[in-house]
This record gives sequence, C-alpha cells and structure tokens, in this order.
Amino acid sequence: MNVSGDLKAFVFLLLALITIIFFNTVDRFEVLDKKLLNDPLFHKIEQNWHYSKNKVFLEKREENSVKLISHNNEGITYFSQRVKKEDNFELLRLSLDAKTKNVVLADKHWKSARVVLIMYDKGNRPMYHFPHVLFSLHGENNWERYEKIFRINKNTEEVMIAAQLINVSGEMWVRNIRLESVKEKEIFIIYKISLALLWVLVILWIVASLIKHIVFSMTGFLTMFIIICIAVAVLLPQSIISVISMEISSDNIVAGLAEKYFEPAITLIKQANTTQEVTFSLYKFGHFCMFFILTFLLDLEKKFKITTIRLFCYTSILALGTEVLQLFSDGRTAQLSDFIIDISGIITALVVKSIYVAAKTR
Repeated sequence: MNVSGDLKAFVFLLLALITIIFFNTVDRFEVLDKKLLNDPLFHKIEQNWHYSKNKVFLEKREENSVKLISHNNEGITYFSQRVKKEDNFELLRLSLDAKTKNVVLADKHWKSARVVLIMYDKGNRPMYHFPHVLFSLHGENNWERYEKIFRINKNTEEVMIAAQLINVSGEMWVRNIRLESVKEKEIFIIYKISLALLWVLVILWIVASLIKHIVFSMTGFLTMFIIICIAVAVLLPQSIISVISMEISSDNIVAGLAEKYFEPAITLIKQANTTQEVTFSLYKFGHFCMFFILTFLLDLEKKFKITTIRLFCYTSILALGTEVLQLFSDGRTAQLSDFIIDISGIITALVVKSIYVAAKTR
C-alpha cells in the first residue's frame, strides 16, 4: 500500500508542477484591442480622468505617474475612468505599475490601497459580486507590475478602472496603465483541455484505489464525502464564490465570530502576502475544516494505516493539487494563503489525534 501510495503521490505532485509551469510559461492570450482607455499616459488628465480634487497629482519625475494621497482614514481618494462595453468585451486584461507608501493596515480587508475593474449593468449598478480587484496593498511597496484577466459579464454596460485609497491614510502611485480586450489562443485551449483530461485520469486512478481500500466502512464513506466536497469547491467558478462570500459576510454573527477568533491569523497572512485580498468567509474557513476532517478520518481508518509523516505528505500534496486545479476553473487562481490554511488544518488534525492517543494510553 505504501509503495503504491508513494507512486500515486509522486505522479499527483509531478502533474501539479507541470500544470504550474504550463500556466506560467505558455503564452495564453492574443490581443484583440489595445486602445480601450483614453489618455493612458496622463497627457490630458483633467479631460479624460475623474479624480479626487486636491488629493490626486501628476508626477512627471516618476515617469508620468499619478499620485494619490490620503491624510486620514475617512472617505475615498480615487482616480478613475469608465469604458463602454463593446462586442469583443469577453476578457479584459488590466495591467499597470504601482507602488505605495505608509498605507496603514486597517481592520477591514477593503480598507486599502487598491486598483479595481468594476462592471456596471444597464441600470448603472456596480456588480461587486463578480471578481473586480487587481490588487489590494498595505504598508510600503516598491514599483511592481500587476496584471490580471477579468471575464466580463454579458449584462455589463460599461466598466470602470479605478485606483483607490479607501478609508486609509497613505500614498499610492500608478503608471503605465493598459486595458486590452483579449482572447485565449486556440493552441493554448487545446493544451489546457489535454492537461485537464490527464488530471481526470490520474484522479480516477487514485480514487479507485481509495474506494477499494476504505469505502466499505463509515469512516471510509465520510472520507469520500469530504473528498467530493473538496472537489466541488475546487470546481466552483469565482463568480459563485464571490456571491457566497458576500452572503456570509453580511451575516453579523459569522462576521463577529470571524473577527474575534480568526482576525490575528488573517492579519498575519495579509502581512505575508499583501498583493491579494485575504478575507474571512465560510469558504475560507471551509479550507481549514475540510482538510482537518479529511486528515483526521484518514488517520482513523484502519485499512489505511500509514505513518504520520506519509499522511502529512499525502494530504499536503492533495492541498497543493486542489489549489493548482483551480487554474482550470473560470476566474480562479492558486492562492498561497489558501494552501497555508489547508496545511494548518492538516497539522492541527495530526496534533489533536496525537494528544488524544497520548491521553488514552495513560
């Protein structure tokens, strides 16, 4: 069992690494339209951009960058432009250079220096439930290039590009803004489908072995149920995740518990990875719970007896794989913060089981 398990874990890990290399090295998109923004180099900023008066300045010494300044944590300092939707608006690539200085870490994730692409419907209502954040930063960050692909909803009438300091004090600079209509190259789509089919074969190979060894018991049945839940969560499109997160965040009880018990951990992740929004939601907490329960059940299953080190390695590789597989799902990306939460769930389960066994043998 151990040799077979090691082989499956190695193949799974190898495929995950190949997938990471594929999505990060193969040229994915071709540009359909480059000229979507008016005055991207800020030659006529007063005519083409909307911005907070006395808080946004053009700095030629910083290669024609725009500087946003906020002296307190009240209100929004912004710099924005709206673009009408065209027929080829299915995928938009937003990219720019940005840096920040003295942006205070606030109590809410959206209180930050950030750049967004927000879709508006025909009633001029913002559709925040769709992915819209390019980056969200705190503290001091040197010049860096940021880029992201946004899938535009069919009900979108126009989009707004905005740099914002929301309820925080600090400074932010942006320059070299580009907004392009793009589409995936046909050759990339072929490679992606082939790679996805390879994943299906490997997963079926692994699941067949698990069913053979553990499904004919209550513990095994629960293990397979947890694995199915993880698979469903991995395949959910980002638009659905955003809707779920908004519904959960509107629940005062859940929000209160999150702030009381999990805010320190969330803050640490923010500080370690400031380019991503890290918010608490039931979905995020689900990462911890799913891998805690899965690890605990596998450790209990008598027909799946392996060493603690092997169990940690297997479940950690599975956690990595679940993040990598999100690259195939619309609007999803692999996130280091989620992987850290998964690992923390695995370690917690192993520690709890060790304490339980030690207490029982006394």
